[in-house]
Amino acid sequence: MYYRRKILLGFLQVFCGEIPTMDFQKYLFLLNQEMDEPVYEFIPNEFGCYSFQANQDLSTLTKYKIVKESGDFWNLADKTDYLKQLKTDDRILIDKFYTQFHRLKGEALTKYVFENYPYYAIHSSTAGNL
Repeated sequence: MYYRRKILLGFLQVFCGEIPTMDFQKYLFLLNQEMDEPVYEFIPNEFGCYSFQANQDLSTLTKYKIVKESGDFWNLADKTDYLKQLKTDDRILIDKFYTQFHRLKGEALTKYVFENYPYYAIHSSTAGNL
């Protein structure tokens, strides 16, 4: 399995295996900004930052029944310890990220991304309303 997918799965695991669909890309974007060697590239879109590659990885992981999209959430569908498979520095970074950002959700998360990374708000129809 690609290491970037293990990052994605370890990231989902630290969030107790469940992240709101609308928040997932924003969280992954913020984590990516903290990495010495980012694993995903993002572009601005209507909802903020978006990674085609991360979306494709989620699709592939869904196909193999490792993750599932249920309702408004991405869920980890197996019990594998993906965090254990990550490099120590990446595991520490993900834990630190979770501690710092896990309470930031929905509109507050979007506002945080738009205020701190305004480039990613250029295509958003809601940026001015936050």
